[in-house]
Amino acid sequence: MTRLQTLRRENGILHVDEYLLLLRWVAVGAAVIATPLYSLGGFTPGMWLLFPLVFGVSVGLNLLLSAYGMRQRAFATGRPRLILVADAAQAGLATLLVGGYLSPFFLLFVLLVVELAVAWPVRSATIGILSAGALHVAAAVLNQVGDWTWLAAAIIVGKFFVLLLIGAQALSFSEWMRREQRSRRAAEEYATQLTTLNELFFQLNQPRANLEQALSALLEGAHRLLHAEVGAILICDATMGGWRWIARNAAMPTPPSETQLADWGWQVERQEVYMAGSAYHQPLPGVWANQDLQVVAGIRLNALAGNAPGALIIGRRGVALNDTEWLLLRALGREAELAARNVQFQQARQSFLSAIAHELHTPLTVLKTLLPALNGWDQVSAAHRREILTMVEQNLSRLESLTGDFLESTRLEVGAVRLSRQPLDLARRVQRALDTLQPLFLSKQQQITVDAPSPLRRVNADRRRVDQILSSLLHNAYKFTPAGGMIRVVVRVDGQAVQMCIEDNGPGVPVAARDHIFDKFYSASAESALAGAGLGLFICRELVALHGGRLWYEERPEGGSRFCFTLPAAEEENDGESDEEDSGH
Repeated sequence: MTRLQTLRRENGILHVDEYLLLLRWVAVGAAVIATPLYSLGGFTPGMWLLFPLVFGVSVGLNLLLSAYGMRQRAFATGRPRLILVADAAQAGLATLLVGGYLSPFFLLFVLLVVELAVAWPVRSATIGILSAGALHVAAAVLNQVGDWTWLAAAIIVGKFFVLLLIGAQALSFSEWMRREQRSRRAAEEYATQLTTLNELFFQLNQPRANLEQALSALLEGAHRLLHAEVGAILICDATMGGWRWIARNAAMPTPPSETQLADWGWQVERQEVYMAGSAYHQPLPGVWANQDLQVVAGIRLNALAGNAPGALIIGRRGVALNDTEWLLLRALGREAELAARNVQFQQARQSFLSAIAHELHTPLTVLKTLLPALNGWDQVSAAHRREILTMVEQNLSRLESLTGDFLESTRLEVGAVRLSRQPLDLARRVQRALDTLQPLFLSKQQQITVDAPSPLRRVNADRRRVDQILSSLLHNAYKFTPAGGMIRVVVRVDGQAVQMCIEDNGPGVPVAARDHIFDKFYSASAESALAGAGLGLFICRELVALHGGRLWYEERPEGGSRFCFTLPAAEEENDGESDEEDSGH
C-alpha cells in the first residue's frame, strides 16, 4: 500500500508528523479557548463542572498522542492507526459531551479528516472521511435529543459537508504529494541506475583478458540494479554436450544440463527471454525451486563464444520484473556481449602483436646477421654473394608480404577495395597458381591433384583477387601438409556458383579454434594450421565475401583440413579466353 511517508520543504527538514502535530495543537488550543466563550451562551452549571474534566482529558490525551506520534514517526512510517482511533474517540466524545452541533471540538474532526487523507490511499481515506462525518452527525444528534430544531439540523448537515470538502481538499493535496514523491523516487532510482550502468560500462570496457572477471562484475551490477539474489551466465558447450558456467555468484545452484533447459520450456536458440516463478504463474525449475525465489528471468546472449548461444539468468524474491527492469536486464545482456567481444579483441590483439613481432623478428634478424658481410664484400666468393643476395631478397619479400597483408586487411575493413570483374576460368587460375608454387611443393615432395570438370563454367570475379585467394589457400596447404603429403583441389559447379575445395592431410584445425580461424589477428600455436600473423584467412574470407561468395572450413573424415569457397558463376559464356594475362592489370 502506497503511503505519503514524508512531506519536506526544499531543505528536506520538516516531516509530515510535525505538520500534523502543529495542526493538532492549533485545533485543540482553539477548541479549548473557544469552549468558555461558547459557554456564556447557555452552559448549565453542570456543564461548568464537565468542562474542566473534558479540558484535562483532552490536553492530557493529546500530549500523549503528540509524544507517541513524534517518537514513532507514526505517519511517516505508515503506523498511524492508534492515533486515528484515539482522535476519532476524543472528537466524538467531546462533541457529544460539550456543545453538540455547536461544539468547538468540531475542530478535532477537521484534524481527523486531514490525518485520514494523509495516512491512507484515496479509496480507504474517502471511506474514513465519510465515517468521520457520520460520527460527527451521530454525536451531534445524540447531544440534541429532546431539543431538536431545524436550525440544529441545518448546522449538522452543513458541518458534514464542510468535513467532506476539507477531506476532499486534503486528499487532493495528499495525492499530489504522493505523485511528487513517486516522481522524485523514480528520478532518484533512474539516476542511480544510470550511474550504476555507466560505472559498469566503464569497468567492463577496461582492457582485460579475463572474461570471467568481467562477467562477475556484470552479475554484481544485476544484484544492484535488479535486486537479484542469484545470477549466472552460461554458454552452450558443444564439446561437453550441455551448458557450462562462464560466471555465477556464490548463491547460484548447480548448473542445468542442456536437456534441463529444454525441459524448462526455454529453447535459447529461438526464444529471447525466459520467465518462471509464482509472479509469472509458472513453476520454478527444479534446480532453483529450493532457493526461496519468487522470480526467475533469463535473456538470451549472442556471440559470447563464436556461434554458441548463451544465457544470462537471474533469480530474486519479490514481484515480477516491470518494463524498466526488463530493459535493464536486456541492457546487462548487451553489456555481457560487449564485454565478451572486448576480451576477445584484447586476446586477438595480443595474439596479433605477438605473431607480428615474431614474423618481423625472423627476417630482420637474418638481415642484421648478413649486414657484416657487406663490409668485406670484395672478399666474398661469387657463390656466397649469390646466396647472400637470395637470402636478402627472400627476407625483404617476407617483410613486404607482412606489411601488404596488414594494409590489405585495413582496406577491406574500411571498404576501400574495388573489384574489376570479368569471366574467369577457375580451373585455369588454379593451374597457374600451382605452377607458381611448384618449387615449394617439390621441396617437400608433396603430391598435387586437381579434380575439375571440363568444360567448367566460368566465374564472374576479379582476376588479381582470385589469384590472391588461391595463392594464400594453396600456400597454407603447402605449409601445414607434411613432407610427402597429399594436396587435392576439387572444383565443382554448385547451382549459380562455382565451388572449389583445397584438401590436405595435415594436422587439421583444433576444435576450439574452428570458430575463430577467419577472425582478424587470430593465431593459434605454431603446431596448428593457424600459425602466423592471423591475416591470411581473414583476407581470403573478406575477398570471397566481396565477390558475393563464402569461405568455410571442413574437417576431412580421414584427417586433415578442407577449405572451401564459392564464387558467383558468370551469366554469359564466352568462346574466347577472356582471362588471359593482361600486362596492364
